[in-house]
Amino acid sequence: MPLPHYSQPQISVAEQIKLLKSEGLTFSDENKAQHILENISLFRMKSYLMPLRQSHSRQFKEEASFEDAYSLYKFDSALRKMICSELEKIEVSICTQLSLIMGDEAGIYWFENPANFRNANRHATLLTNLQTELRRSDDDAIVGFQQRYSNNFPPSWMRFEISSFGTLSMMYKWLNAGHARRKVARFYGLTDTVMESWLHSIVYVRNICAHHSRLWNRRLSGKPSRGCPLRPRLI
Repeated sequence: MPLPHYSQPQISVAEQIKLLKSEGLTFSDENKAQHILENISLFRMKSYLMPLRQSHSRQFKEEASFEDAYSLYKFDSALRKMICSELEKIEVSICTQLSLIMGDEAGIYWFENPANFRNANRHATLLTNLQTELRRSDDDAIVGFQQRYSNNFPPSWMRFEISSFGTLSMMYKWLNAGHARRKVARFYGLTDTVMESWLHSIVYVRNICAHHSRLWNRRLSGKPSRGCPLRPRLI
């Protein structure tokens, strides 16, 4: 049976407020609510309104208010900012350790050599991503390097400063199993398999934060492995 075609028309902010009121939501200041919904879509706010509804019903719980939902929204926004601040430390550290350890083990252009990776096709995709990021960059150091040298890429410590955390995560994931991969993980008190799992999860959470999506009360897919911690390094 074919799926139906969605065709409901958009409704104005004033109509949105009227609809919410008809479902039992209270407003202490409708003018302020209108201003909020003119800047934060009702679709985005629905995730914060959901806990205020009665179970299996469109009706809201008694005394549920729009201000309650907006408080949850502001809490979630603050949570994302706090998480992003901590993830920045992790991202910068991973970039540094990957460059230091792999540079010592396999040279400053180790990421260009397919022999350092477990899958040639994945490595080719990584190089394409690295080239794309390089073309988009207007970083002074990158531009200066390209003007002075003929290399396809700057050395890893410079190149990875403009890489997405997703690219760094994939870079680590597809490294050959061995001493260097384990050494990067040991810096953080982890085994390499546990670190790979955590990098994947951190990228997922970072993308949620970067797109201003709901983090509070969210069921996260792809839980990281707990594993057996070694002696950790504090960042």
